Amino acid sequence: MNYPSTKKPVNWAKWIVIGLLAFFGIGYMMCGRGGDPGSESKHLTLTAEEQKPIENLIEAGSLIIKYKDAYVPPLVWYNSDAQGKENFAAKLAIYATNKVGDDLYYCNIYDGMSGKKIAKWSKSWGYKVY
Repeated sequence: MNYPSTKKPVNWAKWIVIGLLAFFGIGYMMCGRGGDPGSESKHLTLTAEEQKPIENLIEAGSLIIKYKDAYVPPLVWYNSDAQGKENFAAKLAIYATNKVGDDLYYCNIYDGMSGKKIAKWSKSWGYKVY
């Protein structure tokens, strides 16, 4: 004897939508936009000793910072070694970002004489020299 089926058909559309939402939600969090669950954005700061050289160059008129673009004196930049340039770029990015008041840490660095872009530093992408 054939009895009628009591099973309901599976609503695949509902499960596909739920799966896509979960997939993109996890991707959103892993890309840094949503952050880790329970974590907060980290605010970077410089010590007074780290800020002093930057502020001295600004007061002397040698270093110009406009938003997150820094115009660096060629003698300061070209007389530094590779690690010194990267450290200086990171400190400029932190200094400029804190002055702007957001948490997107980056800085474009230009030659103060020619205006040519010579480097950039960002918390997300790291350091790059042109």
